[in-house]
Amino acid sequence: MVKYTLNYFDTAGRAESIRLMFHAAGVEFNDNRISGEEWAKNKTDGKRFPLHQMPTLEVDDNVICQSSAIARFVARELGFYGNNSLEQAVIDQVCETFSDIGAELIKIIFGGNDEEAKKTKLQEFYASDKYKLLMGFISKTLKQHNEGKAFIAGEKISIADFVLVGLLCMIELDLKEFPEISALRERVLSIENIKKYMDTQKK
Repeated sequence: MVKYTLNYFDTAGRAESIRLMFHAAGVEFNDNRISGEEWAKNKTDGKRFPLHQMPTLEVDDNVICQSSAIARFVARELGFYGNNSLEQAVIDQVCETFSDIGAELIKIIFGGNDEEAKKTKLQEFYASDKYKLLMGFISKTLKQHNEGKAFIAGEKISIADFVLVGLLCMIELDLKEFPEISALRERVLSIENIKKYMDTQKK
């Protein structure tokens, strides 16, 4: 039996979509949540943290770094990466689009803005053509599959759906103009294993 250890801070961040996949599949893993103090002491451990950053995933005696690489590895291992190359392309392009949205949000949230400036800049971003273009693309992709009643790549849940929920665990996106995306989030969160996990995070 493969032993998995996911190393990351005790927050959603870049690891949440990976955690969600493990929980959804019912696959046991060590969710190693590292404090800031512990990280300061161990970040130069080249074996566990080759790039001196997290997350990393230990797979038996192997270590995988870079959050996107880890997420795609886990998706392939657990059957969350589509049924064919075309579905994988749909999944990849949606994941990259969420990455573009996340990059914009990171610049605002961690760009040295005070709380009032953050609020203003977030509102400006949500009202921007860029945000509407990116979210509109995801919405259109979702609607192409069973009129928005399924998941992003079709009837089967995939890494793209977990990336969406993982991002929404970090920040509450403005979804007023995208009710089908909001409904997708609720479908993912209603999965029994996911609901059990999310309930533990509320305590």
